[in-house]
Amino acid sequence: MSNKSKTIIGIGIILLALYFGSNAVLDSMVYYRGVDVVAGNPDYYSAHRVRMIGNIVNNTITNTENGYSFNMELNGTFIPVIYKGMLPRTFKDNGRVVVIGTIKDGTFHAAEVNVKCPTKYEPTP
Repeated sequence: MSNKSKTIIGIGIILLALYFGSNAVLDSMVYYRGVDVVAGNPDYYSAHRVRMIGNIVNNTITNTENGYSFNMELNGTFIPVIYKGMLPRTFKDNGRVVVIGTIKDGTFHAAEVNVKCPTKYEPTP
C-alpha cells in the first residue's frame, strides 16, 4: 500500500471520528425550559429534546398500561406528560420535577423523570 493510500485512509478515519463525535455532543445537548415556555412554543420543542421543569398537579398521577401519566404546571400553564418506566420513590403530588423528552401533539413524552429535592432539605440561612 502506498503512502498516498495510507494518508487517504487516515484522513477518512479522522473525518468519521469527528462526525460521530460531533453527533454525540449534539445529542447530549438538552434545552432546560419551564412548562410555560415549552407549552408556549410546542412546534419548536417537538423537534428538539428538552429538559422541562415544573410542578406535578395534584390528583393527576395515573398508572397506565405502559407507565404513568400526570400533568405538570408552571406559572399557570399546564401540560400533560406520559412516562414509560418506573417513577422515582419521592415522586408525589405537588412535587417539583424535571422531565427530559419531547413534546408531540400537545403531550410531553418523557424519557426520563427526576424529582427535585424539597426545600426541607435545604440548609436554613
